[in-house]
Amino acid sequence: MVNKDFFQALEEIESTKKINAQQLIETLESALTSAYKKCMEKQKAHK
Repeated sequence: MVNKDFFQALEEIESTKKINAQQLIETLESALTSAYKKCMEKQKAHK
């Protein structure tokens, strides 16, 4: 159900904001990866 809602939101963004859904997904993947790495670095520094 979450996936359905997520992709429905992507389609809405694509149509209303004229942003390519694939580019948006790639940007989100990159941002999440970067945030995860940053979080893990901070966690390692506190050990």
